[in-house]
Amino acid sequence: MTVKVEGDTRAELSLVNLGRRARELHPVSGQIQRVYLRSESERFSRRGPGWPPLKSETADRKAREGLPPSMLRATDRLYRSLTTMFGPDQVRDTEGSELKFGTTLHYAHFHEHGTRFMPKRKLIDLTIGDRLQITRLVSEHIAKGETL
Repeated sequence: MTVKVEGDTRAELSLVNLGRRARELHPVSGQIQRVYLRSESERFSRRGPGWPPLKSETADRKAREGLPPSMLRATDRLYRSLTTMFGPDQVRDTEGSELKFGTTLHYAHFHEHGTRFMPKRKLIDLTIGDRLQITRLVSEHIAKGETL
């Protein structure tokens, strides 16, 4: 009696490729970054949510200096670093199974955490919908080797 096993090589190859895709998210990083950038752009447009309004002194000073009245957008450097693909001052690290997006601007920390003179305005906070969309993109990449 002879036992012949068919398909084991194909199954093994499928599992190896599945593991490979889980360790390498670079192919889907651009799509994930677009979700992140859109989320950040909406965050600035909505002023948070949860960002305290500008103090009247700050609004008056911005008007006197000819600065835009928008929150956290005096020079737009912070905004561009968090909302523009390949923007200046942007963190975009897409190595292996980790994707990191953010800003290199030192003053972002003061806005994110607040100071005794400046209220806290959380800069990066993905919505549940954004997180679900990113999860779907990663899951499809790992499972099928493709994304929508």
